[in-house]
Amino acid sequence: MAVSNCTPRLEAMSVAARAGFKPRSDFFSGQPVHETRIRKTLHCPSRFHKTRAAFNDFQPSRSLVQTPHSGYHFPPVAGAWGRFFEGWYFRVAIPNGPSFAFMYSIEDPQGNSPLSGVGAQVMGPNDGYLLHHDPSVRSFWASTSDLRLGNCFDPASGLAAAPKQMTSERSFFDNVRTGFQVSATSHTGQLSAERGGAGPGPPSTVDTCKWSYATETVYGWGGNSSQKQLSTAGWLAALPVFEPHWQVLMSKGLSTGWIEWGSQRFEFKDAPSYSEKNWGGAFPLKWFWAQCNSFPLQPTLAITVGGGRRELPMLPGAAENVALIGIHWRDEFIGLTPWDGAIEWEVEPWGSWRVSGSNSKYRAEVVATCQASDGTVLRAPTAQSGLAGMCRDTFNGHLELKIWTKSSARAPGNCTPRLEAMSVAARAGFKPRSDFFSGQPVHETRIRKTLHCPSRFHKTRAAFNDFQPSRSLVQTPHSGYHFPPVAGAWGRFFEGWYFRVAIPNGPSFAFMYSIEDPQGNSPLSGVGAQVMGPNDGYLLHHDPSVRSFWASTSDLRLGNCFDPASGLAAAPKQMTSERSFFDNVRTGFQVSATSHTGQLSAERGGAGPGPPSTVDTCKWSYATETVYGWGGNSSQKQLSTAGWLAALPVFEPHWQVLMSKGLSTGWIEWGSQRFEFKDAPSYSEKNWGGAFPLKWFWAQCNSFPLQPTLAITVGGGRRELPMLPGAAENVALIGIHWRDEFIGLTPWDGAIEWEVEPWGSWRVSGSNSKYRAEVVATCQASDGTVLRAPTAQSGLAGMCRDTFNGHLELKIWTKSSARAPGTLVLAAKSCTAALEVGGGPWWQGWSETAEMSEPLRTILAADLPFEAALDSLPPMLRPPGL
Repeated sequence: MAVSNCTPRLEAMSVAARAGFKPRSDFFSGQPVHETRIRKTLHCPSRFHKTRAAFNDFQPSRSLVQTPHSGYHFPPVAGAWGRFFEGWYFRVAIPNGPSFAFMYSIEDPQGNSPLSGVGAQVMGPNDGYLLHHDPSVRSFWASTSDLRLGNCFDPASGLAAAPKQMTSERSFFDNVRTGFQVSATSHTGQLSAERGGAGPGPPSTVDTCKWSYATETVYGWGGNSSQKQLSTAGWLAALPVFEPHWQVLMSKGLSTGWIEWGSQRFEFKDAPSYSEKNWGGAFPLKWFWAQCNSFPLQPTLAITVGGGRRELPMLPGAAENVALIGIHWRDEFIGLTPWDGAIEWEVEPWGSWRVSGSNSKYRAEVVATCQASDGTVLRAPTAQSGLAGMCRDTFNGHLELKIWTKSSARAPGNCTPRLEAMSVAARAGFKPRSDFFSGQPVHETRIRKTLHCPSRFHKTRAAFNDFQPSRSLVQTPHSGYHFPPVAGAWGRFFEGWYFRVAIPNGPSFAFMYSIEDPQGNSPLSGVGAQVMGPNDGYLLHHDPSVRSFWASTSDLRLGNCFDPASGLAAAPKQMTSERSFFDNVRTGFQVSATSHTGQLSAERGGAGPGPPSTVDTCKWSYATETVYGWGGNSSQKQLSTAGWLAALPVFEPHWQVLMSKGLSTGWIEWGSQRFEFKDAPSYSEKNWGGAFPLKWFWAQCNSFPLQPTLAITVGGGRRELPMLPGAAENVALIGIHWRDEFIGLTPWDGAIEWEVEPWGSWRVSGSNSKYRAEVVATCQASDGTVLRAPTAQSGLAGMCRDTFNGHLELKIWTKSSARAPGTLVLAAKSCTAALEVGGGPWWQGWSETAEMSEPLRTILAADLPFEAALDSLPPMLRPPGL
């Protein structure tokens, strides 16, 4: 009757769960294991704990993304322009800090015009502004084939000639007192305020600016690095018509470095960045613009919106309106233009931008606002005054984007909402009327226009792609390596990692790495790498030596070179590019939160008893973007799966889900088979301590066909109690991510019940004051393979049974009161769940029920900032792994 008193909120099912168990001694004999159920309600002395993500020092690889028109366009086609300019814009939005924009321009590069000159502008914190302008163009240089440019306004004393090529940061600052240099991957400079020959506009508000940072491109214009990059202004941009031209060079990048703004210094890592350029005779007659690539709930999203009124070639006095909306999201590019549909806008003189567009597949709406007091005036190339104040910009824009898919051209009611995203870090701007600098209000009515435009996005070749992954912005507690542990906390120590990829309409793979007794003075010391593949296939490579293992104590990065390439002096001990890895490592692996590369051959080495390998080799490389960690999306605090006590060496082994759901793209070669995949659901977790639990069960699934935002992890086990030899307790939890909400069900918040058979059936339910959930998973008796796990006496030995063929059904109810019926909010099913049972003995089924009693319940439910306190300690005193 208690079950019927609550109404389910969620139902879900999967048949690709992972499951396993620790067999009896007769497990490998092939004899059937006949056991009945156990039932138990558990108590667990730990709690989900909120803490900040650790700093991630993963160094980005170099960008290989290049759009059309990345190079310098001078000299143009003979006679095409009377006057010529080219300008570049680079923005960095520091997380939880200010934004900076660096703007460079050269006008009439031939040097024979009163408007010739090189300008460098910087927009900084609190609408700050710095300008350095020089009428001389002799020291400007740029590549015509790719994005590289610079200018030395003032060389170091004694320098024979100003540098005219990219150089190192140290060399630049040694030789250039005032100037800049920039490419697709690096940006260095130092400027002082100097108006020079610039036209009218605002004065500088700061005396100096100095900077150096590196950038990795995530999106160019038209897709990710593996897709063809497009001309923003269409194929006509290759001809000197419809000027000025516009090219977005990088819709989203991740920049790492520092900027000194006057007396302030800002250091940043993986800051969202953006770049674009214009070239032609002068900027448009009138324009608006908006850009954002830092959406807290959508880390893969980037949008650029632009529109203006430009003169028509060979028709003096004639002009046309042009505009577009360009959206990058999850490696897809959505370009909305008037030649594919319609663009409409309503833009106020300042403070409000409303733009919408549609084509045959999508409809999008952008609404951006800012305060009347926001913004600063910037200079832009003009036809008559050179570099003069012509636009107003702000970094404080509030931007909301909505995208719908369309079922038909005339059935708006059939449109399906696909994305809603908001940001408070958008940049917006407009060009004012001539009375803008007078201080008088600019009274203008709205513009409303539906436009059509005789140009088109043009597909062209992309530069060679070495598959550079975008950077993850989600990191859970305990992502780092926990060795060496607190002195005396462990006699024996292991740490293990699990990474799963579920290829859509294909097989699943699981990669499992472990290191035991890393000090290397134990007969059980060693590094193990296991892979579970198609049709319950299995590969093991184990080495008793731990000398080549490496891992970061601050974030998720680890690897091992079992066999280096011939002639290599030392095995690599850091993340490297895919090409470099395969050139230098014949057998080994490397993995981080965003990339995973390796190649293994079957080699039992010093591993304990267990199944033989069923395949000789496995080779792989893929990139991963995290959707959920543990505890919410990337904008929410990530939690310790095992609670705040996981920061102490008690209640071992510890468990941390690193990624409840991710999207992976790449390839895996399994023997003679090759599998290529894109956006395959992925999962990762880790354990550490003395050995795995005495007995456990586990289920995981994040590929529900009708619920793409749903991910579930279920785990329970019996573990030994510290300082009480022979005593043990049962622990378990249910963790659910759904639509950016996290539902954690634990015995200290309610109750957990389970009925788990030795193989083939998992039934787990849990409740708290708000929700009740029920998980039912099954598999065939013939499914599954034995995997090895760290054991106290035998090292890495066969201890669990797993399958990827689990059928899983999940139901969730909301609860209006403890005894009143609630509401069923979701029912979902999947046939791609991973299921596991392990440890033992499993003479019969296992069934438990428990609710934690006071005062322990209140103590363990307390949200103690214990890990945050440890994280605030100096590095030398901070426990590793947090």
